[in-house]
Amino acid sequence: QCNERPQFNDGVERHLFCGKNCAVQARTAAAAGLRPTSSLLITIIALCEISGCERPVYTSPDGTPSKYCGRAHQKLGQTSQIDNGAGVQAHSSSLPYGANIDLHGSKSCLNCRHSAAAPGAVFCGTHCEQKAGEQGTILAHVPQGHAAFHDGARSLECCFSFVAALTRYAVKVDFDSSWDDATGSPPAIKAIYALVPFPAGRERYNAYR
Repeated sequence: QCNERPQFNDGVERHLFCGKNCAVQARTAAAAGLRPTSSLLITIIALCEISGCERPVYTSPDGTPSKYCGRAHQKLGQTSQIDNGAGVQAHSSSLPYGANIDLHGSKSCLNCRHSAAAPGAVFCGTHCEQKAGEQGTILAHVPQGHAAFHDGARSLECCFSFVAALTRYAVKVDFDSSWDDATGSPPAIKAIYALVPFPAGRERYNAYR
């Protein structure tokens, strides 16, 4: 905390920092074990390792810090470790959308690329799903090696109900099966993009359905 500006309040909860700059400085300094070289007075607090969570970690009565802010995120972290054979990767919320950093291959979150997507989904959690939606209607690139590339609709419908209404077939399978054999073999699919509408548009679509 810089102690100069009020903590950010999104109308639902009050966050630990006033904005992303202070959050990133604190996270970076904590990871390096250094105080930030800034004229602002910043209190270094270890943050929860779950992607997008800016809450401080839980500290036991004897002073031992946890990796997570509470039991819910601890359970989520342990589940991710079992699914992926690795710990949850913490990342900065200031990274640009679709940053080309892929730590989990076919299981990576399509927003942050740092954490593994939740089972049966394309985002690691509600934070990244909301972040994607906050940018307005976007096209999220689905990497060729990603699980959603071959089973796009089944993966996406877990996150967005409107996708299930468009098709219930895997994108590649549906494309290949509908190709006219008289013209030869179907061409290789080079890229697939998931259409992610902004929240208001999604709500209107669901109401229309």
